[in-house]
Amino acid sequence: DNITQKLQTGVGVNLINADVLVDVPTSENSSLQLSARKSINDLVKTPSYKQYFKKAFQNSEVVNSSTDVINTDDDFSFHDINMRWMYQLSDQDKIRVNFLTVENNLLFTENAVVMAQEESKESSASQNNIATSVFYHRSWSDRFSTETQLYMTKYLLKSTNSDIVNQQRLIQENEVLEESIRMDSQYKLTDNFTLYNGYEYVETGVSNIQDVDNPLFRTKIKEVIRAHGFSSQLGYQSENRTTNFRAGLRMNYLEKFGEYFLEPRLSFSQRLLGSFTFEVLGELKHQTTTQIIDFQNDFLGVENRRWILSNQQDIPIVKSKQTSVGLHYHKKGWLVSAEGYYKFVDGITSKGQGFQNQYKFSKTNGNYTVYGSDLLI
Repeated sequence: DNITQKLQTGVGVNLINADVLVDVPTSENSSLQLSARKSINDLVKTPSYKQYFKKAFQNSEVVNSSTDVINTDDDFSFHDINMRWMYQLSDQDKIRVNFLTVENNLLFTENAVVMAQEESKESSASQNNIATSVFYHRSWSDRFSTETQLYMTKYLLKSTNSDIVNQQRLIQENEVLEESIRMDSQYKLTDNFTLYNGYEYVETGVSNIQDVDNPLFRTKIKEVIRAHGFSSQLGYQSENRTTNFRAGLRMNYLEKFGEYFLEPRLSFSQRLLGSFTFEVLGELKHQTTTQIIDFQNDFLGVENRRWILSNQQDIPIVKSKQTSVGLHYHKKGWLVSAEGYYKFVDGITSKGQGFQNQYKFSKTNGNYTVYGSDLLI
């Protein structure tokens, strides 16, 4: 989060990919971080790459071709780019711009003899993520500051499945597009108490496409949900910083359904005897996106889950509540952490569980409960 004052670079390579990192000052008050990674199998297919490829695609159409079809020329590649630019406008103003893109591409050729003729057709699958955001921080005084963030994300999963034997081509797409603006304020009431307020607007659109050329069939389903979120929290920190407490409430309004959700949040930590910290956390949350499985061989069997939006009918809004209690010990290089937690999630659908038994095609909704504990030494 700090502006770089001198050039720093790093380069790495292993048997799967090569990567580079550059952290460079662009002016006295700004700097740019840039990192990138790319697979190297287009240059050399190492034994490691071949083992990973075999493991990743062992249950997909890429490897498991039928007796009448032979798959050749398979190729998988990936790359990702991450950029962060920071600019200190003044002692009170800071701007940060982030950009991230991740891409996976798979190609292979299906070969078969159809009506005494040799035929070859290419099948492919690609998965892309693009995200960008602009963040602006302003310190109005020693007690009051604001933050504004705008972001956009786009996710696209696409496959083209060529069935030579049945002379059919199937195109499948799953796209998620989300845009948001968030504004937060922080006001220091006293040396110990701080008031946090915020507003967030989110628009999420999900589309699914299926396109078959024989027989000719095409469907496109697109849904959009717009949500408003208002939040307010009160934070307390003791003068010696041994006690930290924050409690608040978030109210969400979903335009499409005309529904309100009230979600409390709680965080408390207390340092004991200098080396121990006792912690309690709790929150309620909801989610309007969920993943379902139509068929196990969707997207060539490489990926069979697709995102959809809740419709309050067969796909409900997912609601969760969770709490945890933990005790942590940290002294002389040792960290011992013990935590117990409880989580309840309602609104899950059987279409997202990937059943392979008699419930494979059932359409019903339910919930799950988790009791757990973590121990870290």
